[in-house]
Amino acid sequence: MDTGMPKPTQTRRAGGLPAAVEPPDENDGEVESPAMEIDTLGGAMGRDFGRFFRDMKMIQKSDVVLLQEPRCSGLKARITIKKLGFHNSMISEANGFSRGIWILWNNPDIKIQAMCIEQQILHVSIQENNFNPWFLSVVYASPRGEERGMLWNSILDIKHKITGDWLLLGDFNDIANDGEKRGGAPVDIAKCINFSARINSCNLMDLGQVGGLFTWRGPIRNGYERVYKKLDRGLCNVGWRTRFPDALVKVLARVHSDHHPLCLITQPNIGNVSSRPFCFQAMWLEHKDFNNFVKDNWCQNSLLVEAIDHFIPKLKEWNKVIFGNLDATLRQEETLWHQKSRKAWITGGDRNIRKNFIDYIRFAWSHPEAIRVINTINTTLLVLIPKMDPPQWASQFLPIVLCNVIYKCITKILAGWIKPLMDTWISPHRAGFFPGRNIQDNIIIA
Repeated sequence: MDTGMPKPTQTRRAGGLPAAVEPPDENDGEVESPAMEIDTLGGAMGRDFGRFFRDMKMIQKSDVVLLQEPRCSGLKARITIKKLGFHNSMISEANGFSRGIWILWNNPDIKIQAMCIEQQILHVSIQENNFNPWFLSVVYASPRGEERGMLWNSILDIKHKITGDWLLLGDFNDIANDGEKRGGAPVDIAKCINFSARINSCNLMDLGQVGGLFTWRGPIRNGYERVYKKLDRGLCNVGWRTRFPDALVKVLARVHSDHHPLCLITQPNIGNVSSRPFCFQAMWLEHKDFNNFVKDNWCQNSLLVEAIDHFIPKLKEWNKVIFGNLDATLRQEETLWHQKSRKAWITGGDRNIRKNFIDYIRFAWSHPEAIRVINTINTTLLVLIPKMDPPQWASQFLPIVLCNVIYKCITKILAGWIKPLMDTWISPHRAGFFPGRNIQDNIIIA
């Protein structure tokens, strides 16, 4: 609940562009869903909110804003919406200084149609251009348990009436487990179980979030520490998650409110795909023509780096032709996830492929000039593995360095060359870490 200002939610396109349905790629077999971003804020009245909202609108470049507890209704609400710079709106009227949900947007390509308007939920369908619509339910749950029960009855009723992609976003005024609260009185586990059961009964899943874990800062009462909770969240059904597999919820900085704004991005910019390193896929080994393809396109007499640079573009094109559709066999899909799960898939790999690589290692052993350490080989990927869920500080990540295969092979070869000479290079007084030597011998001599 807000104490200072209402809580808006904004929708914007990833990358700072207006939220709109992306046109389908001519090479894709399926129509892509629109990219959108949704933020949550609170409190439409007052000069402070106006300034903050204009700054946030300029930074986020949102297409649709969801505003909760605006603290005004009727004609005053329409005037405020116009002052905020929006031409289109959908409203669940406020009751004095409480309740109220607004959906605001300007993009003429976005069509929003009301499906259900209640005090605790505003349910609409969203369509852009000629793309398939999806459903959005903006939730502002009551702090009273009995009224929240009525809200979930409405959500369950909506679930039975619609067939399609469905997103719920807003303040649910509940927590799902004891990890979503800090400080204050002890967590009521029964309420957590009840909230989780309601989510499961509607076949919904939590979208998770990036940024801070807690979305609401409460008061200090009865000698307890200040209470923090995750009251705001995004929930969706399987269809919506499948349509927007990379969607994420950002927790933004809290300003003039006890709630943090939320920013939902349906299709975030996840780096430049063209700059991602090439990765070998184990499912290629399952194809009957893969061995012949390698034999026909691998440059046998070239240096390793040159052979790989020549082979990768052809392999990418072959992959696009063979595996470019969604009708890949179940066996190939299982093999792909088998590799991604870090199982020892290579032990069952094709013997001819492994033999060709071993032959090249033997060639490089006898012809060291064939190995040229260049920048593309001497580079690694740095991956940050979270030690806890969710991580909030850099110290809560474990850095893992991922060297490429060629780098590992070269270092293994060099180690093999150097090992027979170590006894002649290292003084006999240095006894540690050598076969046949014992570091304790020096202790006895001393």
